[in-house]
Amino acid sequence: MVIFQTTGFAGFAGQTKNWADQIGSQIGWTRDKVRILTGAVGAKESEIITEITISGLTELDESWQELGDIDAHKSWSKELEPHIVSGSQYWEILRIV
Repeated sequence: MVIFQTTGFAGFAGQTKNWADQIGSQIGWTRDKVRILTGAVGAKESEIITEITISGLTELDESWQELGDIDAHKSWSKELEPHIVSGSQYWEILRIV
């Protein structure tokens, strides 16, 4: 989850979708495995949640290793860095039951 400064929120949501299509798909995180959610009722409207369904921690580790080698991901991260509220991003790993 990331909290994004409101001034560029719509652009960030679009860039997150583009990231999923152009970068995430390179490591197997295709659109059928990725959902991008934003706050609506009772949630912060400035939050963007990227939900990715994976088979387990091994797949997550392998995906992160691959992601670290993709130059486009590094560039995307640097471009967005000034717009993300410092310390707001965090990961949660949940199970589907």
